[in-house]
Amino acid sequence: MVTTRSPDGMINWYRALFRARVQFPDKTVSVPTRILWAERDAFLLAEMAHESLRYCASADSSLSPAPRIGSSTKSPPASPSS
Repeated sequence: MVTTRSPDGMINWYRALFRARVQFPDKTVSVPTRILWAERDAFLLAEMAHESLRYCASADSSLSPAPRIGSSTKSPPASPSS
């Protein structure tokens, strides 16, 4: 498997998004939906999860108290016994 660090895939996705504007008659998600969201997301506010529920016929949301990337959840190493 070949992997690349190039952002071309992400950029092309957004380019395609704006080229073909598809109009949907009903913007409501009709399947049961669960929205999982990190409370301390660095880019997306937790309130956005609650606002997203308005677009779902049957949904619930759950906020995760996950730590920010780079913070450690590990316990400090045990001190050696003397």
